Amino acid sequence: THVSVSEAHLGKLWALYARSRPSPMPPAAAERFPEAAFCVVARQLSLQGGHEGAGGMQAACPPSVFETLRQDLGVTRELFASPLNCAFPRFCSASADVDADFGSAGS
Repeated sequence: THVSVSEAHLGKLWALYARSRPSPMPPAAAERFPEAAFCVVARQLSLQGGHEGAGGMQAACPPSVFETLRQDLGVTRELFASPLNCAFPRFCSASADVDADFGSAGS
């Protein structure tokens, strides 16, 4: 089985994964990244009904809204996100079993 993921999303997943690990990252944790990334992408794909272009019935605000929330209101955590679409380093997600490796606090 394979899934497709953009370079940008893969880079974002790596950054979130690394942020959730001690520094320097233990080699075993780095070796586990591809499996963890696969699980996140496969879960999101399943939520989209198995079609990469379906969007999974997920909606998000534009980046400018998140920046306003951060700067003007001091918001630091997103409550409905995934590692692929979070705008804040701290977020809650519906798929904590696979998203926790990327910093999700669960739901």
